[in-house]
Order: sequence, then structure tokens, then C-alpha cells
Amino acid sequence: MTASVRLPIYRTIASSLREEIATRYEPGELLPSENALAERFHVNRLTLRQAVELLERDGLVRRERGRGRGTVVLDRNAEGEFAVVVQPQRLCPGAAPYYSLTGTALSDAVSACNQRWTAKLHVGRLTDDDAAHLASLDLLDVQVLSRLRGVFTFHELGSMQARLTEALVPVVFMGTTVENEGAHAAGEANRVGFDLFFLYNNLLRHLRQAGCRRIGVFSLRDREGLRVPRIRKIAATHGLSLKSEWVAEANERRAELDGYESFLRLWNTGARPDGLMVTDDTICCGVLRAALQCGVRLPEQLRLVSHANRGVSFPYHKAVTRVEFDPTAQARSAVGMMQQLLRHPRKSVPAIYLPGALVEGATA
Repeated sequence: MTASVRLPIYRTIASSLREEIATRYEPGELLPSENALAERFHVNRLTLRQAVELLERDGLVRRERGRGRGTVVLDRNAEGEFAVVVQPQRLCPGAAPYYSLTGTALSDAVSACNQRWTAKLHVGRLTDDDAAHLASLDLLDVQVLSRLRGVFTFHELGSMQARLTEALVPVVFMGTTVENEGAHAAGEANRVGFDLFFLYNNLLRHLRQAGCRRIGVFSLRDREGLRVPRIRKIAATHGLSLKSEWVAEANERRAELDGYESFLRLWNTGARPDGLMVTDDTICCGVLRAALQCGVRLPEQLRLVSHANRGVSFPYHKAVTRVEFDPTAQARSAVGMMQQLLRHPRKSVPAIYLPGALVEGATA
């Protein structure tokens, strides 16, 4: 049995006042006098002043001296900084372009919304452990937190999220996806992602309409192990068969190489599919490299469809049939969601899942 940690009384008072500032006060209004607040919380003025100093440090209030003045509630959102949290390996050469594209789009969308707002990448240390990466982030550093107005993150933040919420710093999650017939997971909120059901359903339908009967699937490995069974179920609704030996799941950190090696194995088997769905653009780059090496003619010998980020082309001499997702649209939606959360920091906003667009190329 572990004993609970009791916060100093001035921190408890500061937390209570933060809640009131978020829900009851408008910018420019005055808090009650120090004497009134000290009496209300049954503490001396020194303790009360420590609590107000915390609020002042976080940019929530300003103490103005002089007759008729007091502690003024500030519009802390008039200016400030927004963190974009992404693991450093997602920005390395060879990584999926999605993270750098969306990070840039977020910075542009933040500035377009308010010229006194800035967005800054927070990458932390390069590590294979998610907990170690979180521990390396500086979001809760006093100097950072005092100017932080919101966080856009591609990764779960663990217990750090509660600390940010307490400091009235909203968090918007990026890159989450829906994979189950467009149904949103219960309780999903403050997230902007893409609808993977749209991706799977449209690509598989296209392969079926192109005359395919037997397909392979190359995808990123997911922790829950649910992706391939869901794809298999959707494929069956389109009358497509999917053999286990035609399925490959890639590690995100070596997706291009895994795609290359998986295609070589597939093409060297006796029985081959007549269609291939590649659900990740980086994997697809490896697949196309292997196809060129093997002299495979697309779509004559194999029909291929994939995913792509809008504005990113494949290293192939033919246009690839694909579903495109738009990182710029995602960034704009995320900033719009952030604006709602800034106005009501204690509330949540329903998740947004963006569909893609099927772009017909010459590979399927």
C-alpha cells in the first residue's frame, strides 16, 4: 500500500483558482483581493501570495499595484508557444515523410491563426523506449510551461497529459486512425486522424473492379494485431481472397527495407496474387524498388495500389494508384480543434477522422 503525496497548500489553492479562471473569469477581470482569498481558503496572506505567484508564473494573472487595482486575469492565449511532439527517429532521413510534412503544416496553420503564436518541435532524446522518450521531453519545465499554450502530439503522453491539463494546456493528438468500418472508438476525443477504413475499403474495391481475385497485403505492424484481420474481413466483402503467405507486416523504423525484402519473397513464391495493397507509402517505396529489380511489369503482371501523403510522389516511372491523405487538412483541423479547447480548456472536443481521396494511376 502506497501513501498518497499531499500537495503543499499553496499549490492546492493555485489549482482551485486555475479552475475558476478557466470557467468563471474573462480576461481583464480582477480576482478577489488577497485578504478576501486568504480568508476564504483559511490561510495567511503569505501562503495565498505563493499561490498567486504560481498563477502569475504560468501567465494566467498579473498583479497590478496601485489604488483600485489587484490581480488581473490575463488573456494568456493572446500570444504564446505551441509544442509539436514527435520522436526524433520520425524525422530522420528515410523516415516516413508524414511527420515532417504535418509538423510544417502545423507551424504554418498556427501562425496563420495568430501571428503572435509560434509552433516549436519538441523531439526529446533518441531512444527505443517510449517511457524514456517521454522522460526526456521538457514540456513540464517551468520556463517552457509558462509560455506553453497547447500541445500537438503524435505520441501518447502518459501521466504528463494530466499535468498539462492541470496547467490549462490543451493536448490535441495527431495521426490516430479508425480501422473498424468508420466507427469511432468510445470516448475518443481531442484527436485528429485519418480514416483507415476509407483507405482499405476503397483500395480493395478498386482491385476487385480491376479484375483481381487473389490479393496480397503489405502493412505496418500494429501492437494490437488487429489490422490484418480487419483487412481480411473487408477483402472478403469484396470477394477477394487473402492468403497468409501473401501478407507482410513491416517495422515502421525499417519500413522501406521491409517492403523491399517482403516483395522479393512474395515474387519468388510459386503461387502469386494478382493484386497487392500496400497501406504505407514508405513500404511502397521498397516494394517498387524490388519490383523494378525483378523486372515486374505493373499492372500487366501485378496490380498495385497504395497509400500516399498528398504532394509526395513515388520513385516510379508510372503514377501509382493510391488513396491520398492530406497532412495540411489535418493540421488545419487540429488547429481549429485547439482553438475550441483554448476557449474551454476543461472540456473535450469529439474526434475528427478525415477521409482520403482515391487517385487512379497506372499501376492498377
